[in-house]
Amino acid sequence: MLSRHNPPGASPPAGRYSLISVAQAGATLVWLAGQTGRRADGSIAEDAATQTRDAFSNLIVLMESVGGSPSDVACLRTYLTPGAQEGFYQARDRVFSEWYPDHDYPVNTLAVVSGLADTRAAVEIEAVLALY
Repeated sequence: MLSRHNPPGASPPAGRYSLISVAQAGATLVWLAGQTGRRADGSIAEDAATQTRDAFSNLIVLMESVGGSPSDVACLRTYLTPGAQEGFYQARDRVFSEWYPDHDYPVNTLAVVSGLADTRAAVEIEAVLALY
């Protein structure tokens, strides 16, 4: 079983994430490549909020392809280009309200970078799953 928590005495997370994610023995760890808001037809929205929703939708497809779901996410890594933060937070909060209604958020590292491999992308999100 995957457990997430914020230990007493540690400064609280600055956002919607946990400080610690522990995968119990027997888990199969699965790394999902970073997903942008690029759609199946190759198009990508111009705004960061829509790109964020599309990137999370792309991650769901990858999760389900290996028998996983958002509850199996041990860790997220998020890369944003400058100016994408507000749209990202708005869309992420909507997605997380569906994925984590009990506020049991996975560990997340967020970095603002100068650019992404797909120069149209403002958001890229990768995930690590712990499957049992």
